[in-house]
Amino acid sequence: KGHPCGRKVNKVFPEEMALFSLSARNACQLRQSLRHAKLYNVHEASFLTRCEDAKSSCQRLGSLPKGKDPEELKIDFVFYDIQCKEYLQPEEDYTD
Repeated sequence: KGHPCGRKVNKVFPEEMALFSLSARNACQLRQSLRHAKLYNVHEASFLTRCEDAKSSCQRLGSLPKGKDPEELKIDFVFYDIQCKEYLQPEEDYTD
């Protein structure tokens, strides 16, 4: 589900994201996508939310109640250049 050709995507590989983001436009698109990503259960075709588990005082995932907006994960996309020892982040208005 969600794949443009109707195929299922079972895993996301960091190497594929890195290759895709070598283009500045793609890097900006990936950064935006990760920032606005949401918890989703493919098997049940529904969004998830984090819930407090009263028994263990831990968070667990549960179904999102009707009428509630899914939480954005706000994943921050950052490159690390091992040779320069620098962190790089594509800006929204960055172009090739």
